[in-house]
Amino acid sequence: MNHAKKVDILRQYQVLNRKIDVLCSELEEQKAEEIALKQACKEQGKAAKTEEMMEHNRKLWHLQASIGRQIAVLMQLRAYFGRAISRLEDEKLIQVLRRRYLLGESYEQIAQHMQYSWRWVQKLHQRALDKICLDELKEECGDFLQDITQI
Repeated sequence: MNHAKKVDILRQYQVLNRKIDVLCSELEEQKAEEIALKQACKEQGKAAKTEEMMEHNRKLWHLQASIGRQIAVLMQLRAYFGRAISRLEDEKLIQVLRRRYLLGESYEQIAQHMQYSWRWVQKLHQRALDKICLDELKEECGDFLQDITQI
């Protein structure tokens, strides 16, 4: 498997993580809207179970279910990547891949943390990609990795 394919697979974790962040923000907005809607119903003397409230509750339920599914996938993906990364023998390479893909840090942030130049971190990253075996990961996951972006 070439470097580009390995990076693509590792980045799927980051993409899913960002999707979850967006959904969580949307969920918070929906919850705030629900509180405002309940308050408006109280002030108008209407029951809290209006059609509008019921529709809002349906949206919240679907959003929470979607977030739950994506978090479950993210946890599974994190475990797969964690195992693949930890199979590397060099602790520096492990740290670069963990920080880059599991924590989403830039080369500059990794370099600062590890006290290396960003160019050296990029070289370590290339070495790590040379050594990491994601073929086993693909076999272990089956079509799971292909389906992630469709959640």
